[in-house]
Amino acid sequence: MRRGLIAGTAAVVVALAVGIGVSRIASDPLAALPREATSRVAVVEEALEPWQGRTLLHVALEGEAVGRVRFVVSLPDPMPPWPLPSREPGTGEIVRRLPEFRRKVLTVPGQVDAILAWASRQAWADPDRVSLLGFSLGAFVVPAAQRLAQDRGASVRWTILGYAGAPIGAVIAGHPKAGPPWIRPALGTAADLLLRPVEPSHHLPHLRGRFLVLRAANDRLIVRAAAERFAELTPEPRTVVRIEGDHMGLGDKWKLLAHVIDVSRSWLLEQGAIDPARSGTVHGRVGW
Repeated sequence: MRRGLIAGTAAVVVALAVGIGVSRIASDPLAALPREATSRVAVVEEALEPWQGRTLLHVALEGEAVGRVRFVVSLPDPMPPWPLPSREPGTGEIVRRLPEFRRKVLTVPGQVDAILAWASRQAWADPDRVSLLGFSLGAFVVPAAQRLAQDRGASVRWTILGYAGAPIGAVIAGHPKAGPPWIRPALGTAADLLLRPVEPSHHLPHLRGRFLVLRAANDRLIVRAAAERFAELTPEPRTVVRIEGDHMGLGDKWKLLAHVIDVSRSWLLEQGAIDPARSGTVHGRVGW
C-alpha cells in the first residue's frame, strides 16, 4: 500500500514537471499539434473487401509527422457494426507509458485532418458537405482536428460532439476510473498541462459551422459541470440534446449506441448534410 502511494505520488510529480515544461514551450496549442502538408501524406495501402452486401475500402496513410493511420471506408451505407473497446488502460498503465500516450493523443488531430484531406479528393465525396463526428474520447480531440482542417482551408459544415467535457483536467478529476479519489485532482492538473494542445476549451471557440452536442442524462464518467462547460463553449448555431441513460459504452450499450446513431443521423438529415439512404445509392463513410 505504501509502495503504491509513493509510486503514484512520484508519477504525478513527474507528470506535473513534464507538463509544466511542455506548457511553457507550447504556448500556442495549435502550433504544438503534429500536422502534415497534404502533399507529404502518402497512400501506402488501399484494399477492397466485400462484406455483407457492401464494400469495405481499407486505407492506410503515412506521413512523417502524423505517422501511419489506418481507417475503413464503407461503400455504401450503412457502416459495419461499431466496435467498442474490449478494455481500457488503467491509471498505472497510463502513468508508466505517459510519454507514449501523450505522443499518440497529440498525433490524433493531425491524423483526422489527413483523413479528411484524403476523403475530399475521392470521386464519391462531396467536399461541400463535410461533417465530422466525435463521441466520448473522440469528442475530446475533434475540436482540435477541425481547427487544423480549418487552418488548412478546409470547410467542416456540420459537427457532432457527444459525451465529452471541458477542461480535460476536470473530467479526469471527477472520473471514477481515474484512480483513488485522493490522486484524481493531481492527475487532472497533470492532464491539463500535458494535453494542453488538444484541450477542447482552446479550440471550440474558433470553430465554424453548425453543431450538435449530445449529453447523457446520468453520465457517471463526465461530471456535469464539465459537460455543461463543453456545451457552452461550442459555437452557435448549436443544438444540445440530452439523452436518457449513462455514458456511451455503459449499461445497455448497444441499445444506447443505436439511439445515438439515430439521433445523429436525424440531425444530419435535417441539416441537409446527408441524403436519405436509397437502395442502390453509393455513399462513402469513413470509420477510424
